[in-house]
Amino acid sequence: MIKKEIREFIAKIPPFDLLSEDLMEIAVESISIEFYPRGLKILSQGGTPSSSFNIIKKGGVKVFVVSDESEEITIDYRSEGDSFGFLSLMSGDKSRANVMAVEDTICYIIPKDVLIHLMDSEPLLRDYFMKSFFVNFIDKTYSEMKSRSFTFGSGDKLLYTTPVKELINKEVVTSKSGITVREAASIMSASKISSLVLLDNDGIPSGIVTDRDLRDKVVAKGLDTSLTVDEIMSPPLIRVDINEICFDALLKMIKYNIHHLLVVESGRLKGVVTNHDFMLLQGTSPLSIMKSIENQKSLDGLAPISGRINRIVSMLFNEGVKSGQINRVITELNDRLLQKIIELSIKEIGPSPMPISIIVYGSEGRMEQTFKTLFDLAVVYEDPKTSMHEKEAADHCEKLTAHLKNVFKKSGFPTFHDHPFGSDKPVYGGTTWWHELILGSLLKSDKDVVAAATKFLDMRLIYGNENIITTLRNGLISELRGSNRHLSSLIAHCTKHHSPLGFFKQFVVERSGEHKDKLNLKKTGLTPIVDLIRVLSIGGKISASSTLDRLKELSSRDDDIKAIQGDIASAFEFLQHIRMKDQLMKKEINTQIDDFVDPSSLSLLEKRTLKEVFQIIPRLQDIVSETFGRAGVYA
Repeated sequence: MIKKEIREFIAKIPPFDLLSEDLMEIAVESISIEFYPRGLKILSQGGTPSSSFNIIKKGGVKVFVVSDESEEITIDYRSEGDSFGFLSLMSGDKSRANVMAVEDTICYIIPKDVLIHLMDSEPLLRDYFMKSFFVNFIDKTYSEMKSRSFTFGSGDKLLYTTPVKELINKEVVTSKSGITVREAASIMSASKISSLVLLDNDGIPSGIVTDRDLRDKVVAKGLDTSLTVDEIMSPPLIRVDINEICFDALLKMIKYNIHHLLVVESGRLKGVVTNHDFMLLQGTSPLSIMKSIENQKSLDGLAPISGRINRIVSMLFNEGVKSGQINRVITELNDRLLQKIIELSIKEIGPSPMPISIIVYGSEGRMEQTFKTLFDLAVVYEDPKTSMHEKEAADHCEKLTAHLKNVFKKSGFPTFHDHPFGSDKPVYGGTTWWHELILGSLLKSDKDVVAAATKFLDMRLIYGNENIITTLRNGLISELRGSNRHLSSLIAHCTKHHSPLGFFKQFVVERSGEHKDKLNLKKTGLTPIVDLIRVLSIGGKISASSTLDRLKELSSRDDDIKAIQGDIASAFEFLQHIRMKDQLMKKEINTQIDDFVDPSSLSLLEKRTLKEVFQIIPRLQDIVSETFGRAGVYA
């Protein structure tokens, strides 16, 4: 009976859940049980090393060291499922820390020789102890989560495993540049193809003409078919390597709004893939959503599309696609939907009397949104030259934002904040007004106002004049870099996030209200990482907008960041993945989508990984403090 209990417990504890049946049997047969009363010092700093590996069955221990000045420094608290004694066991010379039972504790004990045998027999077990937790085991956690999620057809899965070369089912048809439109149409008709690639004298693609080009650029305009095809062809700027997976090719087609993509190998043309090829492979395609958006002539026709975009999120997630890739697809689709809504709205209410930029900010600005719950949207216009111009611009923006809000509400789309900085501040204004509002808000004592201002540092153009938003963003970042006062505010904001782990690494959950006993993943995990990476990027003159792109640039310049880049990236991806999984489950049962997760709904492996993830945040906070401390900037 005892052996059965031991086996059931050990089988749930990473990394022993990786053991084969035979190795599990060896482990269980070797295990003994040890009781440590509260207050007992199990291992002493500088003392005899551990002779066995301890897995806590019940109770808890404190791991700490005592400095030369007799100061006690707590390293960790460990509880059920955690372990201790590995380092001193393997070194064999001395214990590096004190381990004390802080309550009556029962441990399962694995002898040293048995542990070494298990590690020699199962490389993953050895890797777990010898290498970074995140680098080696985050994929296993993703796999477990995927196996417990909903399932989709194999056509979806093929999109993420099939190289583009497998879609090329016949030799590409080409012709020399300079032929007439009539000749091009004749070749396409005879070959039963929808596109013809034109080559220059060196055999390099110089353009592509499609059946749509013939229809829209020639027939519809009544042009003479004797003109050369060079006058209507499109330059083949967008291409994909023959070994890239179909997912990346599809993403390029979505991003550049094209329906034909050249496939090359070492720069030489190998074929053409089309939207139809992906639809045959996948059964459906995000490109069909793009086409639906493009073809809409009225706002009413856009209403069903938001739901189709959410279904794409579900599909991607359940096929095991990482959150970063999902974000890229969803960003492109939501951008196009929002752009179409704005375009049709401006047609209805009339154009702006002066150039404007409509921006998205926050998670949308960083291209990190998942299920859409809110559009973070604002309007920036050129500084008016007169008070009359100011009134005209403000009146138009008031009319536009009210119209957009009405469209969102009528169509069932998520809406946007009218007043992100308070009821007396609108969601539109001139460049100087926004500049002063954001910088001033960063110095406020109200943490919600500061949080709103930091989100605007991630602004991105969605519609309108690029120069306006570039001027505003560059001005903000330049002033922030030169202002110790503003940098100190940002540092204080992001280094005071509290860890959601209490004693024994228990999750600190909401104590009351509708989210009682739940954990806010965005507030306690994602936001701290985003804020910390943002402030390091500002200080380091990093131009990237997404968190992971910023992290990649930072790691190329900073050895401290480089050392933990993999852990930070994996932590961020894992938090996004857990969040998506929970939101997807809520969507399936038709409950409100939010950022709160019930820890009891997570598997033991997910809980363990989540606890490791949260311990990355204090390490990143230390790097921020040290980095700006060396520069003479302090929170």
